[in-house]
Amino acid sequence: MDVSKVLAWLNTLPTPLFSPSVTLKTSDLHGNGLHAARNISPGEILVFDQGITVNEKIIEILVQITGHENALRLNWDTYALDAPLHGGAYINHSCSPNVGFGDDRALIAIKEVQEGEELFLDYGMSETARGWEMPCECGSTDCRKKITGEDHKNPNFREKYGKWFSPYLKKYWGIDEPSSLWNTNEESTTEKLTSW
Repeated sequence: MDVSKVLAWLNTLPTPLFSPSVTLKTSDLHGNGLHAARNISPGEILVFDQGITVNEKIIEILVQITGHENALRLNWDTYALDAPLHGGAYINHSCSPNVGFGDDRALIAIKEVQEGEELFLDYGMSETARGWEMPCECGSTDCRKKITGEDHKNPNFREKYGKWFSPYLKKYWGIDEPSSLWNTNEESTTEKLTSW
């Protein structure tokens, strides 16, 4: 398979919509990452993923060809695939996240974030691929040292972050508790996104 053709196709895909509250720059932890461009309040929409929907097999093939993925898991076998922004993903992992899911494609602040602070998502909030794992050196006092597709099964992890899980995991675990920070009014969400 011609890698240059695959990369050219990937670059035709949509990129996520980023709030004016965030900026992409060099991370102290790994590569590049999103940072707060100003102080951010809990519940603010930070990213809306508008990538195409693909299955897990496509992601596996792309990782083999390109060495990285730029996708957000939407369901057990479904991802939103985006154009690579800088050769990789746009948000880094931390075991002490300040970002969670408002819905399957919207990432929101789950706590106060100060201007200049990096934004982190705990990948265990959505990733469930069998056999998937990555080492973690986030430096958090809560660091699990290894992030896996099984983390959502840990009752302590669910207790702490379950309400910020991707919707398919919330449904699977019977987590009905909506975030009090997330406004599920579709009209106000659309208005917010179109103002970006």
